Amino acid sequence: MKLLLIIFALWSFTACAQNARELVASVLIAEAGGEGESGMSAVAEVIARRMVLDRQTPSQVVRKPRQFSVLNSVTPARLWERASRHPRYPHALWLADVLASRPEALPTATKGADHFTTSSDRPYWTKGRRPVAVIGKLSFYRLRRQP
Repeated sequence: MKLLLIIFALWSFTACAQNARELVASVLIAEAGGEGESGMSAVAEVIARRMVLDRQTPSQVVRKPRQFSVLNSVTPARLWERASRHPRYPHALWLADVLASRPEALPTATKGADHFTTSSDRPYWTKGRRPVAVIGKLSFYRLRRQP
C-alpha cells in the first residue's frame, strides 16, 4: 500500500510539472509565437524577471490574474490545444524548461523588462513611459523597481 502511495505521488508530481511546462509553453506561443524564437525568448525573459521579483515559479507567474492576456478568456487546456499545434511549440517547450531549470541562461535582450505589449497597443500603464526594448512587434517596459 505504501508503495502505491509513493508511485501515485510521483505520478501526480510529474503530471503537474508537465502541465505547468505545457502551460508556460502555450503562453509563450500565444503571446509571441508570431514573433519567432527571439520574440518568444523575450517574453520568457519577462516571465523570468517576474519570477525573481515575486519569488514564484514560471507557472505561478503566468497564472497570476490579468497578467497574460491570452489567459483572460480561455482555459489553460483550450490554450494548450491551440498552441500545441503551432510549428514553434517545440521551441516554446524548450524555453519553458529553461525557465524552470536555469532562467539565468536566457538572453538579456529586454534589458530587465517586466512588462510587454504589442507596439501598436498603448495600455494605460505605458503612459509617459518609453520601452526599454522593441523586438518584432512587441515593446518591453521596466515598470517595477529592480531588487
